[in-house]
Amino acid sequence: MKKFEEELNYLIELSGKVLTGQIEAEEFENHRVLFIKEQQAKIDELMEKMRELSQENESLKSQLEKQQPEIPEVPQSVADFIVGHKFNHYKMV
Repeated sequence: MKKFEEELNYLIELSGKVLTGQIEAEEFENHRVLFIKEQQAKIDELMEKMRELSQENESLKSQLEKQQPEIPEVPQSVADFIVGHKFNHYKMV
């Protein structure tokens, strides 16, 4: 981030020099275009890395889902029996 700030401050400094006539606008424009291209290249690189990480994440999720056993569903009648049995058990004690 510091390098970005330094480069941006340099561009601001150059723009001031254009206004005071110390450098030509064309020189400033060349620096500005270079700065934008460098930043765009960094953004493209980060976006590609994010795509790769997203694909890796999906792959890991898929592997994890395959490793986890299916939990059998308890029929409602069995669930009712267990709940009723527990209730009656505690009531009797």
